Amino acid sequence: MIIIKTTTDQIDILCMVSIVLKKAPFTYTEDTAEFCSTEGHLIIDWKLKEMQFLEWNYTDDVIYLQLLGICNMFDLQSEDYKIK
Repeated sequence: MIIIKTTTDQIDILCMVSIVLKKAPFTYTEDTAEFCSTEGHLIIDWKLKEMQFLEWNYTDDVIYLQLLGICNMFDLQSEDYKIK
């Protein structure tokens, strides 16, 4: 059995992002959580305190703005990444 230490804020963030994306995390470790959706990949890096939008499709502004709101509520930075 693997035990992963989480904070209350991390659990709150995971729950809120799951609600917005209507998906559970694809992977989760003590350092990161990754969500895969039709919009792209979303990685939450707990050490960097950053929400990373990887190859994100910005066609649904409501989802993007909700995720930025979560960043703001928990003092997370947001960053866009493209794979070349």
